[in-house]
Amino acid sequence: MKKDGKGVSGNVSRRQVLAVAGAAAIGGATGLTFATPAFAATRVGLDYSWGRPSPTVIRASGYTFVSRYVSWDTTGKNLTRAEAQALIAAGIDVVCNWEYAIKEALSGYAKGAESAREAERQALECGMPPGRPIYFSIDFDAQPSQQVVINSYFDGVASVIGLSRTGAYGGYYVIKRLFDAGKITWGWQTYAWSGGQWDPRAQVRQVQNGIIVDGADCDRDEALTADFGQWGTAMPAGGMIISSPSVLKLPSGALAMYATASDGNVGGTNQTDPGSAWTAWQPLSSSGAFVGRPATLQLPNGVIILFARTIDGKIMGTNQTGPGGPFYPWIYVGVGGSIVSDPTAIFAASGAMSIYVTANDGNVWANNQVGPGGAWGDWQLLTSGGGCVGTPAAVLTSMGGVALFVCTMDGRLRVATQPAPNAAFGPWGYVAAGGSLASDPRVTRLAGDATAVHCTATDGNVWSTAQSATGGAWQDWQQIAPAGNLVGAPGVLRLPNGGLAVFARTTGGRVMGTNQQVTGGAYNPWIYIAAGGSIVSDPQVVMTDTGIMAQYVTADDGHLWGTNQTSPGGPWADWVRL
Repeated sequence: MKKDGKGVSGNVSRRQVLAVAGAAAIGGATGLTFATPAFAATRVGLDYSWGRPSPTVIRASGYTFVSRYVSWDTTGKNLTRAEAQALIAAGIDVVCNWEYAIKEALSGYAKGAESAREAERQALECGMPPGRPIYFSIDFDAQPSQQVVINSYFDGVASVIGLSRTGAYGGYYVIKRLFDAGKITWGWQTYAWSGGQWDPRAQVRQVQNGIIVDGADCDRDEALTADFGQWGTAMPAGGMIISSPSVLKLPSGALAMYATASDGNVGGTNQTDPGSAWTAWQPLSSSGAFVGRPATLQLPNGVIILFARTIDGKIMGTNQTGPGGPFYPWIYVGVGGSIVSDPTAIFAASGAMSIYVTANDGNVWANNQVGPGGAWGDWQLLTSGGGCVGTPAAVLTSMGGVALFVCTMDGRLRVATQPAPNAAFGPWGYVAAGGSLASDPRVTRLAGDATAVHCTATDGNVWSTAQSATGGAWQDWQQIAPAGNLVGAPGVLRLPNGGLAVFARTTGGRVMGTNQQVTGGAYNPWIYIAAGGSIVSDPQVVMTDTGIMAQYVTADDGHLWGTNQTSPGGPWADWVRL
């Protein structure tokens, strides 16, 4: 942020972590449409790095927003959840900016994608609602000859968080070139390297360096639009959903849904009968420290079990006292921390539960009940190898073991398999050849013991591979149908005829879908599912007892929305806010 580089640390090699990607604007939306920010009266704010001016002093000095860092830095420069909460409590909005190495934007596409994943993860853990923009710094006098590689870097950023959320900080000329090339939606222009010119498309201007506020070295900023990427004081009443929902079908055929809200608590809503209206959002027993999407399991009698990750890298769990009843207080699952992915939970063949996570050492770890309903053990390293990112996917095999899938830093997919129930996992192997994967895997059991895997790649398309049986060879990765504008993990559903339907979010905040023409065959062209946009979570898809598909998402207004087919195989209804 600072033109003299005072807010910058050196380069560092750091493991990337996949996160929920999303798209644009917070607050007050009445439908799934993206509203271009309207011009408004100027608001004045600050940006700063290691200094920590008191929020009350900031507000008393007339500043109503601050821009704060997320980065690889470990020396105290970054925004924290506690700091964000203190700022918001004082009536100050927050804007997120990524900056670590001054000339990082010259590192190209892969670096842009890596940094965007980490920026998203850190910002969400600080309480940023999904869908809010993040600015990425170009803190040097970028030249036209460097624009091609800078454009590539921002293409990498947009491949993770979506173009509608991608912003840049820099001088007039580079901000203008990025806007002209369609590489950013949000601009934060500094007076440095600008020759007295201002691009009217930039939502924020940095107009002065070296202001001292409460003893801290700050910069002065002016917001020229009503929406400039801020979050905090304008959150809707009742909290804001900040994760993808987890959807369950109850024994009655009604649906239930759980997600994490901006207050750090997991809450839920459900239908009272199949197809009925959804109940009011109900927070579970309080914890206030959760991030990410909760994992859900269900006992045969309908009792729901939840697991969620805490901000300090641990896993907690709770379950209903009985079918449809209240939830017990949250308890820790095992000891230790350093978990950086959402949990994946599965019932083993014995009926005991197992949880799989990725830790900050780049390995997948597991925790298992000693038996159905039994105590949890300690976290165990699943199988060494390192380089793993994102949330693992797990599926039971016909032999009673578990097959586990996880992406790697270099965009490939690994698999490790238990040869029998409770056996040790074998070593990691790669699923097919090739890389460039950019989402968590979605694994589907097909007929017999066949397994299919779908991932979104950096080219904006969904790719798939399949195995004819556990232990068999994997097919080469195949692009299921050309799209080029897809982000995040796809939703995959096995249809009654055995074919697959696949849904994915676009960079424009909509959902598209396709399905196989025949079981195991080619896919139809992608089509848009209902109208509207501003969707910021991966779609969660379920088949109802009536044979129609339904899907649920989080939108940028902080609410859950849903749509369903009007009849089996029929068209989709409009999106409805739950």
